[in-house]
Amino acid sequence: MALPLYDVNYLAIIICLVVHMALGFLWYSKVLFQEAWVKLAKISDAQMRQGSDNMGKTMLIATVAGFILIFMLAQSV
Repeated sequence: MALPLYDVNYLAIIICLVVHMALGFLWYSKVLFQEAWVKLAKISDAQMRQGSDNMGKTMLIATVAGFILIFMLAQSV
């Protein structure tokens, strides 16, 4: 049994994924809410630097999760 090909606009999915990731970067950057987020989460600079060791894995998981979310939303339209 072959997997069905979905009739979705893959270019729109990729564009939405890029926008999704860009908004995430901006949201947690110094441009928008990083200072407030760090203060409310009570995270020190040392903890921020320590957390950057797993940044690649975290970004990969966020990208895959975002793709799945956007792909499922594209199918429902």
